[in-house]
Amino acid sequence: MSNYSVESVLTDEALFNDFNWNRSSLIDFGDFMRNEGIKDKKPIVISIFLHEQRIYQVGLEGSSAENDVWVSRKVNTVKATKHASIYLRAQIEGEVKSRLGIENNLGDLAICGGGMPILKSNELEGIVVISGLPHYEDHLYIVDNFKKWSKNNGI
Repeated sequence: MSNYSVESVLTDEALFNDFNWNRSSLIDFGDFMRNEGIKDKKPIVISIFLHEQRIYQVGLEGSSAENDVWVSRKVNTVKATKHASIYLRAQIEGEVKSRLGIENNLGDLAICGGGMPILKSNELEGIVVISGLPHYEDHLYIVDNFKKWSKNNGI
């Protein structure tokens, strides 16, 4: 039994989609997650995209090139579904690929946590990605740090 569900993932996504993101706030959020990761000794890669451009990436101590492969897979998953990458895992745990209508080769996707979409008017505007922890912890790392970062910034 997992600690997440389609409904809980949609709630997490709503946190991100209710915020008015821009380049500066995304870079600030990346720096916040980097500092938290250094403090907690997390072997992660943090990657952030805005309008198809990677605007932020850092690999903390203990991360590797393998994490870059997972970043790509998580980005592909978010682009294909317009949902957090863990949403696909939650769906697949209860449904089959054909029902979702996903045309991608599953080998190019990440059916796990760690990719979070930034949507405006249901259009994909950006993506925040974490790779290096167990998949649900990758997802929670983004969500929990967003909650801390937004509280610290009075949002």
